[in-house]
Amino acid sequence: GADQSTTFTDVSVGGGHGNASILNQAQVDTAVKKWGTGSLLLDGTDDGIYYSAKQFNFCDTGNYTADAQIYLTADSTNHTIFIHPSTNDYWLFGVGSTEKLYFTLYKSGEIFNITGDTTLSLNTWYHCAAIKVGNAYGIYLAGDQDGYASNATTLSQTATFYVGASSEYGDMEGNADELRLGDSNLFNAAPNIGKTDTIDVPTKAYSVTLQQILMIN
Repeated sequence: GADQSTTFTDVSVGGGHGNASILNQAQVDTAVKKWGTGSLLLDGTDDGIYYSAKQFNFCDTGNYTADAQIYLTADSTNHTIFIHPSTNDYWLFGVGSTEKLYFTLYKSGEIFNITGDTTLSLNTWYHCAAIKVGNAYGIYLAGDQDGYASNATTLSQTATFYVGASSEYGDMEGNADELRLGDSNLFNAAPNIGKTDTIDVPTKAYSVTLQQILMIN
């Protein structure tokens, strides 16, 4: 899109959720992008995009993928990539204050976390993915498995889904591109406790597939 545009459209076949709503000053940045014409620019202060009352059941009983290209411009802070919260539960994928990926699932007072091993650098594009295969969860950085957990907890979310923004867990400061959710194992990942799995890192902008339930690129 055009620089400073506030139009971010879901182009997935499986979703068709239309344009995202905008929080604060979230906008298109044509100067910093992974591919295409621009990326989502977030200034770390209440910026983000969201879809109201959506059922993105990442932690349901099936296989799921959440991935994005991210470019961080500030350290020592939490950066939310995706969060689907409700009153009693949520799932979250982001970068923590130690500049490592993390995934959190919380339900009715019970919580489990995965924290990655690798420290991300600033002003660098990274492909990040959180992938659920059965009860196995893996987080991936630049194609390499960076964390693992096994958990049978399931969530069925119908609340607002946010990209880049969380007043409680930290707003992202930087750029995001190729934002995608899928209701399948889109990378044929095999997350394991030894963290030996690898996935193919995208080399171009995503095309549309039926397994995608949200895609903004």
